[in-house]
Amino acid sequence: MKKIVIVSILFIAALHTDCQNLVIDSLTRQLSEAGTDSAKVKWLGSLADYYAFVQFDSSIFYAEQTINISNKLNNQLGKYDALRCIFLASNCQGNYPKALEVALRILKITENTKYSKENNIVNPHYFLGLLNREMGNSSSAVGEL
Repeated sequence: MKKIVIVSILFIAALHTDCQNLVIDSLTRQLSEAGTDSAKVKWLGSLADYYAFVQFDSSIFYAEQTINISNKLNNQLGKYDALRCIFLASNCQGNYPKALEVALRILKITENTKYSKENNIVNPHYFLGLLNREMGNSSSAVGEL
């Protein structure tokens, strides 16, 4: 019975790993086939988002590339998405000073950008509230959230 359980767990873990590789391979292929800078922003941002909670350095790497191209295009939504990924990765790492810096950059971007469900821009105060909660500043967190 023990062997069956162990083999089942290993089999499921192997399938999960294969699925992860398929997603990464698909996103990487889409990026390599991207013909425009706008398409590169989309696929780089997707890679940054995919890695945001699991491989922080990879997420930040792809997000910084997204920001560079977004700056060239003056694409505020692409820049917002990339900064959101850097915030999430930094916050997960416990790098609160970096997360705060990024949250304030997000706030600055969204001051001139309409946020809504359609363009996936979350109210920027959410990031500040989340960060305050993570750092144990409950009273500040409540004010932001």
